[in-house]
Amino acid sequence: MPAQPDPRCLLELRGPGSSERSLLGPLVRLLGVYGASLPLLVYRVVPVLSGLEAQNLLLPDTIQELQSK
Repeated sequence: MPAQPDPRCLLELRGPGSSERSLLGPLVRLLGVYGASLPLLVYRVVPVLSGLEAQNLLLPDTIQELQSK
């Protein structure tokens, strides 16, 4: 039987609000009604903005550091 993952670890990896983002993803395609390139623009800009938001975030270097939190 495979080992079950720790639910706390999965919650940390997914992050807060990830389920809401996954629900909104398909709805972005509906923006194509207003312009064919609008969904592509959203799909390209949002990851860049997320990267800028997490720029000063200290991330763990090892699995042991992640588990010690």
